[in-house]
Amino acid sequence: MLATISRKDWTTDTAAHLLNRAGFGGTPEEADALARLSPEQAVAQMVHVERVDEVVEPPGWATEPEADVRPQLRRLKALPAAERQARADAIRDEQREHMQVLRAWWLQRMLSTPRPLQEKLTLFWHGHFATSIRKVRSAYAMYRQNETFRRLGATNWRDLVRAAAQEPAMLLYLDNAQSRASAPNENFARELMELFTLGEGHYTEQDIQESARAFTGWSMAHERFAFEVRPRLHDDGVKTFMGKQGRFDGGDIIDIILDRPEAASFISRKLWVFFAYEEPEPEIVQDLATVLRRHRYDLQPALTALLGSQAFYSARARRTQIKSPVQWLTGTLKAGALDLPPGPMCARMLRRLGQDLFDPPNVKGWDGGTAWINAASLVDRYNGAALLVAGGGGAGARGAFAGIEGAVVLPEARRGSRREAQAYLQRRVFMGPPGAEAEVAIRRVIETMPEPRGWTDAQVRDVVRMMMSTPSYQLT
Repeated sequence: MLATISRKDWTTDTAAHLLNRAGFGGTPEEADALARLSPEQAVAQMVHVERVDEVVEPPGWATEPEADVRPQLRRLKALPAAERQARADAIRDEQREHMQVLRAWWLQRMLSTPRPLQEKLTLFWHGHFATSIRKVRSAYAMYRQNETFRRLGATNWRDLVRAAAQEPAMLLYLDNAQSRASAPNENFARELMELFTLGEGHYTEQDIQESARAFTGWSMAHERFAFEVRPRLHDDGVKTFMGKQGRFDGGDIIDIILDRPEAASFISRKLWVFFAYEEPEPEIVQDLATVLRRHRYDLQPALTALLGSQAFYSARARRTQIKSPVQWLTGTLKAGALDLPPGPMCARMLRRLGQDLFDPPNVKGWDGGTAWINAASLVDRYNGAALLVAGGGGAGARGAFAGIEGAVVLPEARRGSRREAQAYLQRRVFMGPPGAEAEVAIRRVIETMPEPRGWTDAQVRDVVRMMMSTPSYQLT
């Protein structure tokens, strides 16, 4: 089984690694507080999100009366052309505005939540059960799916797979909302096995066809974004699926899939790659899968085993992942003790960096890893960090946002010497050792500056910006 990290190996650096990977970073003080706990206590604090109180209001528009009503675009055909176009444009504009609010709302949660793992898992499941606003065309459906990932993301995988299959966003994105007995749509049935639960090579074309029949009738209410079974559309005939026969519906298919051992291995590998490193050892995947099966797909024991393992804190895992754009943005704001800039600005920044929330490139989600970095995106990261550190817009200007406050990022008590100031800022910015090359480059810059006690906001910003413009900063 996965060996757990020992108390003697539990340090502020390993605690910082946990904050980075199971959340979106933190401060040196937060890492110190976590390091004072035992590793078991620290992991439990992250994993058992239900023990941490949190009250966050949903986006305002999501609570408005009839927020879940579906626009009946077909009814617009009866209107004169000019009015029809105006109504259609108004619907699109409203959805665009709602999505701007939704993206900023989620980023704020990632930045300020006392349950960082819950939001990190919400991001993971968003990339795993990928859907896109471009096709769904409903901010409400995207919000509802996001809340489902948040509510169930750290509970039970079987429950989550079933819930994800019934979400209006998924029903629309993979065309199951219109699948009927006379014309079963195979899109969802295929991706359920290939991308969501088993992986390639563990099913046949017949399995796809038969399971598509079982999912017919899993649809939506006519007037609202709500799951609804439509018996008239369902194929109630006998199906043969993965060696079993019966009058299966979608729930039966999900149960049959998840009863296969490959299912536990598949999701265990994806979780390990997301939180730890790529190409995990087969024995690690199997150990994690064993935990999942033993606990009937409850995720918390598996997450506890993963985040508490020696391998998770090994040299192979620490500071070896390229930060996703979302991780980069939220981590930069945390390091700089910065408030979230205007939502549209954040959305543009993430879009340029390749991770437009609620709009992954395809049903596979984002590739991640080295795909996050190229020559253009690296320059955008450097320029983006400079903008965030400096602030912009000016006092009272529309869309203005404040930059770093030197006294907050580098407290007076940490300014006793250049060495002390450098050490503290490195912990704050890198959440761990930045590497010998980066450390030497930073020292050379600081040696040209006055003593830290006299540093202005601008000088602190210069040092932080320089740190964030290193290759090392792109890793977590």
